[in-house]
Amino acid sequence: MSGWKPNYGDNKFKKKNRYSQEDGDVVFRILPQPKGNNEDYSPDWSKYLSVHFGYKNSQGKARPFQSCQVKVNKEVTVQDPALVRLNALKDKLAAYEAEGDTEKAAKIAKLVGFNGVYNVDNNHYMNVIGLDGGIGVLKIRYTAKQALDEEIRKLRAAGVDPLDFETGRFFVFSRSGTGRETAFKVDVYREQIDALTSRQVVHKVTDEIKARLETEGFNLETEVSAKVSPEEIAQIVAESDLETGKSPAVDRIIDARWKNARNSRPAAVAPKPTATTAPSYTAPTASAPEQAPAAPKTVAPTATSKPLDEQSDADFFKDLGV
Repeated sequence: MSGWKPNYGDNKFKKKNRYSQEDGDVVFRILPQPKGNNEDYSPDWSKYLSVHFGYKNSQGKARPFQSCQVKVNKEVTVQDPALVRLNALKDKLAAYEAEGDTEKAAKIAKLVGFNGVYNVDNNHYMNVIGLDGGIGVLKIRYTAKQALDEEIRKLRAAGVDPLDFETGRFFVFSRSGTGRETAFKVDVYREQIDALTSRQVVHKVTDEIKARLETEGFNLETEVSAKVSPEEIAQIVAESDLETGKSPAVDRIIDARWKNARNSRPAAVAPKPTATTAPSYTAPTASAPEQAPAAPKTVAPTATSKPLDEQSDADFFKDLGV
C-alpha cells in the first residue's frame, strides 16, 4: 500500500468534536472562539444557551435549535413558541398527576417525561483543547461554570491569566452523583513530579493550534446549534407532528440553510502566520432584546366522541390543543 488516502467524498464534512461532562474527570484548556473574518478574537469565550431537543426533519433526523426567548429584568420581551408549548405540556402533565389520572399522565409523559420527545437543555459552552490535542466545544452546567469562574478568579488574583495564549492552564472538570444529587467541581490540572511534588501545567497556544481553531473550533453564537428567529420557531412548532416532533418547516428552515451554507463555502486558504495578542477575556455583554413577536395562537382542542380507552395516541395528542 502506498499510504495515500484518497478523498472519495464520504468525509467531506467532518463533524467537529463535542465534549460534555460525564461521571469522573475530564481535562481541558479553554480557547477563544475562531476569529473567522474578524481582525481579532472575541472577548466572549463562553456562552450560555438554552437548546431545544425533539424537533426533527421529515426524515426523522434531530435538529436542535436555540431558544429565542429574551428576558429583560425577569420580564419576557420575546416569546419562544417552542418553550410556550413545552411549558403547556408540562402543565398538563402536572394537572393530570394532581388529578390522579394516571392514564392521561402516562400519555403526556411520552412527550415531556424523563425520556420524553421534547426537552430544553441549558448549558454554558466554550471552545477547548484536551491533553490529547483534540479541539472542540465543551458544554458544562451552571454550577460547573460557577466553579470554573472561582478557579479563574483565584489564579488571576495570584497573577496568572489561565486563558492567556502564553500562560494558559488546563482545568479538571469533575462530576459525581445523579439527579438532584449531581455535584460538579473544577480544579487546576497538575502534573505529578514525584511522590510529594506536583505542578500546574503551563500551556502555550501555538500558531498551529490557532490555525486548527479556525476549522475545528465553534462560533458559539451560530454553530453549537441552529439559531432561528421567533417567527421561524413558530412555523416549526405549528407544522410539527406532536407525537414524533417531525416538522416540514425544519427541512425548509434549518436544513435548507445548512445546504446553502455548504454550497457557498469558499475554498480553505492557509492562514498567514501573524503575531497575535491573546484576547482580553471579559464577561460577555448582554445583547439588546429583539422586538417581541405576536404571541403564538393556541389551537382549541377538537372535541371527540371516543372515550379515552378507544383513542389512539395520535388522536389524544391532536386533541390537546398545544
